[in-house]
Amino acid sequence: MWMRWNNPRGEVEFDRVEFGYVPGQPVLRSASFQVEPGEFVAIAGSSGSGKSTLLNWVPRFYDVTGGAVIVDGCDVRDLRLGALRKPIGFVGQDNY
Repeated sequence: MWMRWNNPRGEVEFDRVEFGYVPGQPVLRSASFQVEPGEFVAIAGSSGSGKSTLLNWVPRFYDVTGGAVIVDGCDVRDLRLGALRKPIGFVGQDNY
């Protein structure tokens, strides 16, 4: 069942997130952190270290393979994509 998402606050939580591009070969295990509404967070690392991938989990351009990405208390997999993505501003690194 899809959940409704009204008046998003912007709290984002990564709860024991696991991810791999190849099934059975995780490149990240048990990552957990929380970002409060209005809080600014910098994500730094070398090219290819996963910064963009991490950000792509919130609007579900990629899905995590374990754990959960939670926005305002809702697992993003339980929200309709349109409702999830509507309040998100995203500027990718590739220009088209």
